[in-house]
Amino acid sequence: MKRLLSAMLAFIFVVMAFASCAKLEEEGFSDSELGSDSDFSDVVMDNNSSNTDESGNNSENNETVNNNNNNNNSNNDNNNGNNNGDNSGAQTPTFNVKESTSGLKFVLNEDKLGYTLVGRGTSTAKDIVIDGHNGLPVTKIGYSAFGDDKTITSVKLGDYVEEIDDYGFSMCSALTSVTFGKGVKFLGDYSFRYCSSLTSVELGKNIETIKYGSFYNCGKLATIKAYDKIRLIEEYAFDKTEFFKNSNNWKNNVLYIGTNLIKAKSALSGTYTVADNTTCIGGLAFYGCSSVSGIVIPDSVHSIGLQAFENATSLNTITIGKGVTYIGEKAFKNTKYFNTSSKWTNNVLYSGTYLLAANPGLSGSYSVINGTKAIADMAFNDCVNVTSITIPDSVVYLGEYAFRGCEKLSNVTIGTGVKEIGIYAFKDCSTLKGINLKKTAGWTAGKIEIPTEQIANKEQAAMYLGLVYSDKVWNRA
Repeated sequence: MKRLLSAMLAFIFVVMAFASCAKLEEEGFSDSELGSDSDFSDVVMDNNSSNTDESGNNSENNETVNNNNNNNNSNNDNNNGNNNGDNSGAQTPTFNVKESTSGLKFVLNEDKLGYTLVGRGTSTAKDIVIDGHNGLPVTKIGYSAFGDDKTITSVKLGDYVEEIDDYGFSMCSALTSVTFGKGVKFLGDYSFRYCSSLTSVELGKNIETIKYGSFYNCGKLATIKAYDKIRLIEEYAFDKTEFFKNSNNWKNNVLYIGTNLIKAKSALSGTYTVADNTTCIGGLAFYGCSSVSGIVIPDSVHSIGLQAFENATSLNTITIGKGVTYIGEKAFKNTKYFNTSSKWTNNVLYSGTYLLAANPGLSGSYSVINGTKAIADMAFNDCVNVTSITIPDSVVYLGEYAFRGCEKLSNVTIGTGVKEIGIYAFKDCSTLKGINLKKTAGWTAGKIEIPTEQIANKEQAAMYLGLVYSDKVWNRA
């Protein structure tokens, strides 16, 4: 009898144990969660964790709750006018903007502190005002936002608009008036090309870059006013405008817009001295001026555009003033100066304190000469056997694509004087291991602030400059 009673009690205990386990499994607990070293409190804690439930049921429910909470937070942000998606309690800056023309289509910028205008949307207005949207500023006109719009007659840009992307107002044949706000810095490729009704334009006082063909073939554009902050005017920016075609605007075979030298005629010959107070020499400005034998560039000039003197085949003497901080790619290529071997020292071509180009035959370690002020765009392009570069403290500007294709380049030292590094300076440098930035504080890539600690490490600096933010201009305050 005792044995029978003991057996019945053991049977009941086993049944209760199985029932208990079954109940736990029904509530979402798996065998793996009930390991031999686990207690019930551990299981409860695991079950309350959002994404570790192997059954997926509670995890999915928690994700749903979290998503709903995130949506609620996002809605609250929108209702509060923050639009920044930040639940930390930080306040969005207040902007003095007015609502843009009704119906235009916008997208929120990545930083969530402004908008990009991307198209007409539902608007049928002919006179367009672009300033703010939902209390935030419009900072950019997107790619071909008004491209081929035959109805727009005027556009007024607010002071927060910084950029007009490629083809932004291209072929707006009815456009007669453009007002630039004080914030505009960049005009993209063909941004106003074939605006055939545009007769006059006053460029913004802070415009720095005018890209390829920006006002190309604006046939009636007779009056152009520009200022001295322009750094880059690319080729064909104003070609086939009335201003360009009017012989009265050319003085001594050279065309200026404000203090910017746009173009020289091929009839120019001998030594040419660029006028004092000139600030920018545009892209292709002296291209093919085969009778020019010398060029004197005054201290007032701060930039020399891409291919500015290319194929000026007789150009043998070059004097560059001390104000230049930017030299575009191939600026002096295929000139007599460029093609004379005696002008090159150790496979590198200088003009005064400016490094213009390096021969692809350059190899090993190279130290840029102390006192050099600027390294031209694409200067060391395809120097595949260069292994290390040292840039002295005297250099202010390191050009775009400066070391592109330097496949064996492993280490770079950048001196304390460098304040700007152009886009893709280290593109296709497949063995780049370290960049020693001797000055690590105050750098921004585009608008992104780079914390000092992230580039104090050589390997991290190489990753940021060579990959993560390689497509952005780096500036140091």
